[in-house]
Amino acid sequence: MNNRNNYYPKPATRYLCGFTLVEVLLAIAIFGIISGAIFAVFSRSVALWETILIQDHHKEKTLFFLMSFEKELKNHIDTGSASFIANDNEISFTTLADTIYNVRYVFDKASGQLYRYKALYPIMPAQTKPVMVLTHIASLTFRYAYPVSPDQNMQKVSGVPCTVEIILSARDEKTKNSYALSRVITIPVL
Repeated sequence: MNNRNNYYPKPATRYLCGFTLVEVLLAIAIFGIISGAIFAVFSRSVALWETILIQDHHKEKTLFFLMSFEKELKNHIDTGSASFIANDNEISFTTLADTIYNVRYVFDKASGQLYRYKALYPIMPAQTKPVMVLTHIASLTFRYAYPVSPDQNMQKVSGVPCTVEIILSARDEKTKNSYALSRVITIPVL
């Protein structure tokens, strides 16, 4: 009889050898549900990160434009009567960089884009091909303050303003977010 017990395991130890099919399927199902939830959270986080990155890039590009515009405007050279032409959506002036340039910025309301024309002095910048500087602009306005004479008539002293204010509001088509920036630039008067 002892011989017979050696060939057949006891019923209690038979179940300790591994997992049943139901247990394995249940573990796979739980793992699938958890990994699906983690993937959904991760993909939303990546989409949010990309949106923020795009917004930051656009805002950074706009701030860089404002800095370079300020630099060009502060290097303005008064070359005569047509050296500074200004209205609400357009500005044209002569500036000194590595050489003397005529620069013109034009805001196209229909497309929401700001274009920059640049030509060597004395060529007018309208004769050159424009370069798109900014996109997705909702509105852009230039405002000017001119120096006045000390008499009571308060007449303009010259055709060059002493300050230029640029007011810019931009929109992001993808996220429908918008922001506004403003900068007042003082032009040195010689």
